[in-house]
Amino acid sequence: MSDLTGFLTQEEKRNKFRSTRRIVDQKQTHSLRGNGGRGSLAGTGAESAVQNAGLPAARLKRVLAFIDTHLDENISLAALAQNAKLSVFYFATQFKRSTGLSPHRYILQRRVLRASELLRNTSLSVLDVSLDLGFQHQNNFARAFRRMTGMTPTRFRHTEQSGK
Repeated sequence: MSDLTGFLTQEEKRNKFRSTRRIVDQKQTHSLRGNGGRGSLAGTGAESAVQNAGLPAARLKRVLAFIDTHLDENISLAALAQNAKLSVFYFATQFKRSTGLSPHRYILQRRVLRASELLRNTSLSVLDVSLDLGFQHQNNFARAFRRMTGMTPTRFRHTEQSGK
């Protein structure tokens, strides 16, 4: 970058520095990579800001709709990647960048949210709710539900019914 700055005017240099600093501030970089501690800005260009964006909005929307419609099934990572028309590994990393959660964690979170709605609004048993949401065993459902909400499904139902 220093070789190219000789051809720029002072105002262009200031604008270049401001835009570079804005990108670094957006990424909240705590330390700059450089040679000998000189603080070079290597790797902080606009291409890295675009690269960290995650899945395009249309693909993400399509994948999230696929997850919501197939919550009662065993959704594989390969099926999600195929729906997004991406490789499995690339899809998983881009999905996490977009949502902040791994695909598995997102699916669990959606299932627990749907389960809380079913427990609150229907008279289905906890076993039926767990099977309707694609859990193979009631224990797995209860464990996931307790981790996300802090209480068991049965206790959740009782507190919701007593609160009405």
